[in-house]
Amino acid sequence: MAPDQQNPLPDVDPLHKRSVLRYLAWGVLFLFLIGATLLISTQWQRQLTERVSQRQNLAAQESLQRMSYLLSIMLQIHGRNLIPFVVAGKENWPAQLPAYSEIHPYVQQLHCSSFQAPQPFSLSGCRPGKGLPSLSCRLGIPKARADGDLHIPLQLQDKAMGHSCSAILRFDGLSSRQGILLSLYAGAKALATWQNGYWGPAAPAPQGWLVSSQKVQGTPLQMRVYWQHQLDADAEEVLWRQRLGTGILLLLETILAGVSLLWLIRHDMDRRFRWVQEQLRAQMIRDTVPKELFQSLVALSVHVLRAHGAYIAEPDPLRKSLRITASCDVRQEVRDSLQQLPLSLDESLAPWGQLFPTLAFHRRARTDRHSPHVSGAWAQVCGEYPALRGLREVIVWPVLASSDQDPVAVFSLEIRRWQRRLFHRPLIERWDQILHDLQLHLQAQQRQTEKQQLLHFDVLTGLATRRHFLTLAEEQLQRNEPCWLGILDLDYFNEMNTIYGDQQTDQCLAAIGAQIQSTLPKEALLGRIGGDEFAILLCETKGAPATASPQIAAAINAAGRKMLGSNLGCSLGWAHFPSDDNEIGKLFHHASEALAQAKINGRNGWQLYAGAVCERAQRRLHVHHHFAAALQNGEIRFYLQGKGDLESRQITGVELLARWIDQDRHKLSPGKFMPYVEENPRLIRLLGRHALREAQRLRDKTLDLGLGHWSISVNIGARHFLAPEFLNDLQEVCPDGRGLVLELTETAQALGRGSARPIMERCHELGYQLSMDDFGTGYSSLLSVARLPFDELKLDQSFIRQFRSDIGSFSIAGAARLLSQLTHIRLLAEGIETPGELRLWQQLGGRYIQGYILAPPLPENAFFTWHDQLMPALLHTKAPVPLQDLDWLWELMQNHQESKRRRSK
Repeated sequence: MAPDQQNPLPDVDPLHKRSVLRYLAWGVLFLFLIGATLLISTQWQRQLTERVSQRQNLAAQESLQRMSYLLSIMLQIHGRNLIPFVVAGKENWPAQLPAYSEIHPYVQQLHCSSFQAPQPFSLSGCRPGKGLPSLSCRLGIPKARADGDLHIPLQLQDKAMGHSCSAILRFDGLSSRQGILLSLYAGAKALATWQNGYWGPAAPAPQGWLVSSQKVQGTPLQMRVYWQHQLDADAEEVLWRQRLGTGILLLLETILAGVSLLWLIRHDMDRRFRWVQEQLRAQMIRDTVPKELFQSLVALSVHVLRAHGAYIAEPDPLRKSLRITASCDVRQEVRDSLQQLPLSLDESLAPWGQLFPTLAFHRRARTDRHSPHVSGAWAQVCGEYPALRGLREVIVWPVLASSDQDPVAVFSLEIRRWQRRLFHRPLIERWDQILHDLQLHLQAQQRQTEKQQLLHFDVLTGLATRRHFLTLAEEQLQRNEPCWLGILDLDYFNEMNTIYGDQQTDQCLAAIGAQIQSTLPKEALLGRIGGDEFAILLCETKGAPATASPQIAAAINAAGRKMLGSNLGCSLGWAHFPSDDNEIGKLFHHASEALAQAKINGRNGWQLYAGAVCERAQRRLHVHHHFAAALQNGEIRFYLQGKGDLESRQITGVELLARWIDQDRHKLSPGKFMPYVEENPRLIRLLGRHALREAQRLRDKTLDLGLGHWSISVNIGARHFLAPEFLNDLQEVCPDGRGLVLELTETAQALGRGSARPIMERCHELGYQLSMDDFGTGYSSLLSVARLPFDELKLDQSFIRQFRSDIGSFSIAGAARLLSQLTHIRLLAEGIETPGELRLWQQLGGRYIQGYILAPPLPENAFFTWHDQLMPALLHTKAPVPLQDLDWLWELMQNHQESKRRRSK
């Protein structure tokens, strides 16, 4: 099965967009930081360069202005100095000229003459105001000399006198400035160039240098300055330091970017691991099956945790190989091929690529190429096969569901090597946490499975428990297919357990479960619902009770003979779906009712829930649900039936007989509800307390009517009589028992317990008399009656009716008469209805009677109205037959019966 079909998550990274945004934000931030650093550094360098350039511009302009101004001043000053020579006349020239040359070192070759050719340039500003209008100043073409000075010819003429003087002005300029060049122009012609503190011949202007010009005041000459933007040594050093700082800052920012990128990757990895853990834990909370959990793990490992590949391999039933059950890989061809890859669990046969899963499975520990038991062998293999050194990192974890069992699977993870190198410890720790969570979940699931196994299946037989059987049966019933629900109970298995012991009977029960299972169809359900009780759900199309019951009984008997060497019987009760009911609970109850009837019928048989069984079950359910409310609502009433003394011909007492009359005036006879009341401890106690209250009230009424010699009899169920709270009920409801008779029903249970005698003695202390009701039925015995302190013995009406035909009943009646005479216990016959029964009772020596011969049970008002007319009016008293002549009486009765039959023919 392809992993894409099993993967509950999409084959995309759900955190991809968020991660991209984080990395994009990180990239933008550090690009902004680096850009800002470069921008600030460039801006600072540019400002430094501009400041240096401004200084150079100012220096060049200053040099130009100073040079031009100095040249203009010197020309004007020295031109004016020639005026005295021109005005003085020829006779004074010889004496003045040498002195002037000595005083003015910048003036050379001074001479005067009558006439000189005029220089080409005029010089203004050398005349002294408006005087001497005939004087004119002229300049010659400046020339640079080898000594680095600039020689400028000066000429002063007096046109009126015809005199002229000339001299050479030596002009050396300013102090030297690096990187500045000055040129003197006359129009467009360069005359000389000043550079590095010296004048030289005119030179062409350097390419790319800046230029500025200024006219030399008072002359036609023009001064031009050339300079270039060039940083000086100090600026270069400052700029180098700034670039070094910028480089260091960029390096630190790059390191910070790398560290922050590693942190971001680590943080993103942690976030992804947490998200994966949350997703897996959410699936664990939903109690996802291991197969889906494994598929989610490998899918999340690849798509979210960015592993290169991952797979889960589970061992086969024989533990000979591992079979990949969940896989995911970024390479589709690998993903498809992994599904057919077998992994041998034999270490000697496993290829190196499959050795890690095998070692992890056997050693039950995480395995990779760095593991102590693998690293040496891996180094040897890599030496033989160098290509293996370039493989990605493969790490394998065993998945343990129990500390003392083999792993349930191995988890193999293929990651990129840089991930292992960068995040070795945290990466392994995170994966260990995920696998630890997975193992804890599997262990919890295994414990839950074991608990569910114990809850759902019986440990001894392996069959479904009662609860699980009901669940499975309910699911089966939802298909709406007709079926039979049977409940089986092993007959007398408790006695077998006592005889053979728990160990043998437990083995027998396991064998019985297997034998029953073998006889049933595969679709049938079988469960053990009790110690020796089983439940069966059988489809109607696969079998019926008439067929299945004998087969099941035969299987149980065979298992009993095999395991215990004894025959075993069983009782079965069957209920049908949907005929009997469509709810499993009610259907189960109906089958239990049928089982109870099968036991009543003599055991070792089967019974359907139908007919009388159905009616009895419905009646029991009705009584259990409504009897307590009927008591509270006054629907349970007591009718009175008198007791008579044949000797005194008087009523000597009454018995309270319960009747159920509902709100619709429908009457329920005691036989239809009393058996179910007597089997329920709560209901029989409620009825007993109510009867005691009514008996006390009735006793008080008879006293008021002058009938104090009457006894009031009330029936007490054996469950109530033997209950710990019975004496408390007597003390609370009716502590004075004088004139009251407690008739004990179900005496088979009461007389069989040693706790009955103390209770009876306490009742005598409170003034109560005790009567054994229904003597002659059940398990009542003369010995029990003789040993217990009864005051009255009542022969059951069914026993009375068998006097004439059953010699056993006749004999017991005689024995009861003898017991009555010896123990002074009153002997009363119930159910005397006809004069014939009354005469026979008299002949047997009976004195006390109760039955329809007196009156049927009557309501209280009717009984007290007619009680003085209830005794039979025409009775001929006969002497009782002596005990030794009872055989003669029996023969006489038989002869009478025979003659009566003949006459009827």
